[in-house]
Amino acid sequence: MVATADLEALAIETTTFQQILDQTPRLAREIGAIVSLRRQTVDHLQLADRVTSAP
Repeated sequence: MVATADLEALAIETTTFQQILDQTPRLAREIGAIVSLRRQTVDHLQLADRVTSAP
């Protein structure tokens, strides 16, 4: 799987990125999985912060 650090360093034009994803469905799935995991992590961290910050 693509490392998150590699994904963060990726800076290319949107059109070029879309062409790469269209040509490499596996990469598209891996990036989708990374983005999903990051969203879940952020959601969990925000929830944990709310719970620990509650009066």
